[in-house]
Amino acid sequence: MSEGARVLVAGGHSAGHIEPAMNLADALRALDPAVEITALGTERGLDTTLIPARGYPLELIPPVPLPRKPGRALLATPGKLNASVRAAAEVMERHDIEVVVGFGGYVAMPAYLAARRRGIPIVLHEANARPGVANRLGARLTRHVFTASAAVRLPHATPIGIPLRPEIAELDRADLRADARLNFGLLTDAPTLLVTGGSQGARAINAAMEGAAAGLREAGVQVLHIVGPKNVVDVPEGKPPYVVVPYVEQMRNAYAAADFVLCRSGAMTCAELTAVGLPAAYVPLPLRGGEQRYNALPIVGAGGGLLVDNVDLSPQWILREVVPRITDAEALAVMSRAAGHAGARDAGTVLARHVLTVAAERRRFGPRPTVAHPGSPMTTTPTQDADADRPAGWEAPGAALVRSAATDPVPPLAELGRVHIMGIAGAGMSGLARILVARGVPVSGCEARESNTVAALRAVGATVHIGHSASHLDDADTFVYTTAISPKHPEFVAARESGKPVLRRAAALSAALEDKRCVAITGTHGKTTTTSMLTVAVQACGLDPSFAIGGNLYETGLNAHLGTGELAIVEGDESDGSFLLLHPSMAVITNVEADHLENHGDLEGIFRAFEQFVERIDHNGVLLVCADDPGARRIADYAHSSGRRVRTYGESADADIRVADIAEHPDSVEFTAHGEGLDGVRVRVGALVGRHMALNAAAALGLAVELGLDLDKVLDAWREFRGVHRRFEYRGTAGGISVYDDYAHHPTEVAAELTAARAVVGGGGRLIAVFQPGTYSRTQTFAAEFAQAMGIADIAVVMDIFPAREEPIPGVTGALIADQIPLAPENVIYEPSFSATPARIAEVAAPGDVIVTMGIGNVYLLCPEILAALAGPERDG
Repeated sequence: MSEGARVLVAGGHSAGHIEPAMNLADALRALDPAVEITALGTERGLDTTLIPARGYPLELIPPVPLPRKPGRALLATPGKLNASVRAAAEVMERHDIEVVVGFGGYVAMPAYLAARRRGIPIVLHEANARPGVANRLGARLTRHVFTASAAVRLPHATPIGIPLRPEIAELDRADLRADARLNFGLLTDAPTLLVTGGSQGARAINAAMEGAAAGLREAGVQVLHIVGPKNVVDVPEGKPPYVVVPYVEQMRNAYAAADFVLCRSGAMTCAELTAVGLPAAYVPLPLRGGEQRYNALPIVGAGGGLLVDNVDLSPQWILREVVPRITDAEALAVMSRAAGHAGARDAGTVLARHVLTVAAERRRFGPRPTVAHPGSPMTTTPTQDADADRPAGWEAPGAALVRSAATDPVPPLAELGRVHIMGIAGAGMSGLARILVARGVPVSGCEARESNTVAALRAVGATVHIGHSASHLDDADTFVYTTAISPKHPEFVAARESGKPVLRRAAALSAALEDKRCVAITGTHGKTTTTSMLTVAVQACGLDPSFAIGGNLYETGLNAHLGTGELAIVEGDESDGSFLLLHPSMAVITNVEADHLENHGDLEGIFRAFEQFVERIDHNGVLLVCADDPGARRIADYAHSSGRRVRTYGESADADIRVADIAEHPDSVEFTAHGEGLDGVRVRVGALVGRHMALNAAAALGLAVELGLDLDKVLDAWREFRGVHRRFEYRGTAGGISVYDDYAHHPTEVAAELTAARAVVGGGGRLIAVFQPGTYSRTQTFAAEFAQAMGIADIAVVMDIFPAREEPIPGVTGALIADQIPLAPENVIYEPSFSATPARIAEVAAPGDVIVTMGIGNVYLLCPEILAALAGPERDG
């Protein structure tokens, strides 16, 4: 048996720090019984009581109480802190620790500093909505930061919930309800209020309940009241029962018996109640600036609870606010679902898997910095060095988008009501609109201008307004937005202020496909093509899948469809974390590279998002990854450690589906596929050009095998495949010059498309690359890499930047790329004027040349104008 990882958990003093640390330790042992866990603590607090009771070895270091805020008090403790750091370092050396996991509290800061000095990776978890000083400073030392919810403000944070005991995380309340109530002396069929009044400062809760007891009984509500060993609540006997107990040994039984809870809002209480789907009235403890209030706010905001200040809690409030909800079965069910959506049952497992992955990487690569640097084994493409280029505590501008995706609720389809979609004609939004209309949902939307897409949406039954206005919300129940829209847009602001549900596209799509079996294709490149090929393959076998693709299929002219079959084939968008709202039974990860750093921050942030995506794949499902891509291989390792079944494809010798004998043609690509169920089959795919397209086809082929499709029908359909709009799409020929258009917007994609285009250029012809950079941040980050990729062409034309939702960055223009392209100056053109670009291209193009326009923005609109300029009479002489 291989040696287990050596992990140090540092979370001490209070139960709020110790409990999640011990729950993580249990989760680590469940995943790998060989793991060696050491707990770090002090003689203060509950460390010496709670940690040994859980069966883990405890190492003590000198306590260093830290103030809640950095300041003079913190600066006055350097001597004590240094001694504690040295003691922590000695523990790490003695146990040969490979990863340190901190949960805040007295011991966390010395552990973080000692780990940093020894080059040991740090994983940090924050349970509270308002982090203490140890975790606020510790988060600056690592990218491995996890929090209880998206509301926790720490750099690089990923919200996962709080690690829980298995008996809570796995609780089925409905299954245990009747037995639990009988064991407490409760009726099996009466609404049941659980009250936890045994904590410090719970006197107000106990007093209010005494006063409300008679009214609760009159309303038919029975009560289970945990008062604590030192408290007394005097309630006369009667029916339904009011049961008072000093404590409950197994809280799972109390949760199983309950329909609603009245309690404080400590972080662990909030986590447990939401994990088991229990709505609650939260009474924050009025200490430390009311920080408990912030633990409950996300739950209350999601509709899973109520919030009442300590001074406002009264018998009258309980009877007015709690009784109507606990006695209304429908309202109670809605609150229970909302509470469940706000919680997480698997945080312990998610965190444990990440810790084991970090430990495994340290063994593989040795001690290294806590951020990925160019040239490190983890870096597949260059990215900015966070230490050199960014201030301490820097966070990606779009980090909140990624964080919230992990916890955004997906409401039932029936609760959407009338849906308004802002930017309804966009590639993804128009597809969502089609599916919602097919579901019978009333759909309205707005768009900046008329278009063929607008006309098509009106034809299927959607109401589309031209122009944006807050009045569009008047007749809507749910507002759907795309993260490409600025949050400052007046219509978007009005939606958030309206109090109506506001959903990102992916949440609405998940709701629309709630009864389908999801197959998700994601990755930095190749998603749209792979999704399209699989859709065509399934349709060729006589099935009718639902699909949502980032481009229009030539076969149908559509980018989305609600099918009658059980399958939903979905392109998963990693750019803003939206793919975390999917729960696929099968998935493909084509590749993982540095991209969308404005949202993910750095390569580590991207890997963290893909690891979260893996967690959303059904445990009985399968993940296909490209064996040729280092980033995808890393995610495959993580998936293996999480218990998922993984299959690989590519040209690598160890791939499960091995691609060989690739032949590139001007109008297709073909290859031989070896592997289980394939027998050296020859695959030819029409309209796709380039070796990278062979890998995309191999991914779709792997899914076809997993789905049990008739491969003869699949291969016949692919031979006639007509491609996808904006994926090396042929736009026409004029003056002997052919024009193609592609969505390439990353250096790897630009290089792949231009390399593939070489197969199309005839003898004596030249390759002219026309690139419109997308977003200022991507241009700033990858200018040198874009320049190298454009150097593959014979003539490079660089336009100015398509901004999307971003504000300009001083000094960042298309010239930043053009100035670095390794071609002769006369073969590099920087044209900042959009309208002047076709004429500039026509000036240099000659018969036999091939022009490829590329970019994420509106460069494709120039293709007809380029063709017109090439055919113009001024070229005839």
